[in-house]
Amino acid sequence: MKNNSVYCKNKDTGETQVNGIIKTIVEVLLTAVGAISIIMIVIGGIMFALSSGDAQKAAKARNTVLYAVVGLAVSLFASAIVNFVFNRFN
Repeated sequence: MKNNSVYCKNKDTGETQVNGIIKTIVEVLLTAVGAISIIMIVIGGIMFALSSGDAQKAAKARNTVLYAVVGLAVSLFASAIVNFVFNRFN
């Protein structure tokens, strides 16, 4: 028995692979998260440069950069998991 769990039946065009759609969505989201992370890293750097020795402002800037890098790492890890699952079961 063939496992059709990654296929969606379409009357007019036959079978359309759902995993291609999901991969496209993941790529778009990863691109958006990457762009946002880079913007937040730049903003954090500017905040740090403008902190003028204020410890609270410098800490906020470091946290902004840290959270942007962590968010980027989590999104890359999630993308790797999605790619692994599709490659494993495709």
